Amino acid sequence: MKILVTTDLSSNSKGGIRFALQLAEHYQYELTFFYTYHNERPTWNDLSYNGFQNTELQNERIKLIRFIRKVAGSIDLQQLQLYYHVQESLFVAQHILQYAQLHQFTFICIGRSAAGWHRKLFGSVANILIKQSHVPIIIVPPDYRRRKLRNVLYASDLTNFESELNMVLVCMETLKLKVDILHFSLPSDQLNNKVASATEIISKLPPNTVQFFQEKYNFEEPLVKHLAVQLAKFNPSILVMFTDQQRTFFEKLFLGSDTVSFSSLAKWPMLVFPKPLT
Repeated sequence: MKILVTTDLSSNSKGGIRFALQLAEHYQYELTFFYTYHNERPTWNDLSYNGFQNTELQNERIKLIRFIRKVAGSIDLQQLQLYYHVQESLFVAQHILQYAQLHQFTFICIGRSAAGWHRKLFGSVANILIKQSHVPIIIVPPDYRRRKLRNVLYASDLTNFESELNMVLVCMETLKLKVDILHFSLPSDQLNNKVASATEIISKLPPNTVQFFQEKYNFEEPLVKHLAVQLAKFNPSILVMFTDQQRTFFEKLFLGSDTVSFSSLAKWPMLVFPKPLT
């Protein structure tokens, strides 16, 4: 499997780099570190400018490699499959999407900004990737530190459940992580038979493949608070969610939420899949 790890050489991207290096070290994932920069074009002729660009590109590549080595610390990078891609561009998200699709990456890994990320998410690079990428996105908090990966918490609305669950299980087969499924039950669940259908799907899996949990949803509290409580309870290594790349589950989760509840949610790496088409 291959992961495209994006960085702007800032401290905010260090968590994503640490997480990706952990996957590479323990699961032999291939990593490509992707970095874009931009320089205003001087008033030179094309020949002079192209020479300048080539020199700048090499300098920026050296900066990228040094940054990765610094973040990696004592990890022996020579034992890992690592590649580096540097590109001059103003359109960061678009080039990440193009490069990820062209080279058939399994995941895109991005670092999460620290202060005010929930306010800046929509309209940022992360927002564009989440809404447009066909490649699943791993979003990692900047202060992430290596810890043993044990389990994932898959928060599901049970829509397209079988397709989504298959995608999660294929992913977790490599990582060999325990899968817990969390659903916030609604009165409408009884009418549309979602829970019964999900239970039947789970019953056909080998024993102990997944565990299914339900929590009653209190409409007086925002979804982010419900999820934060359950994250503290389950303490997953990764939170898994699906988004249909419109203003639905994922966006509702963050918009309008208060800083305190979001900061609780933001402690965990998130794996965001695009919802499968019905």
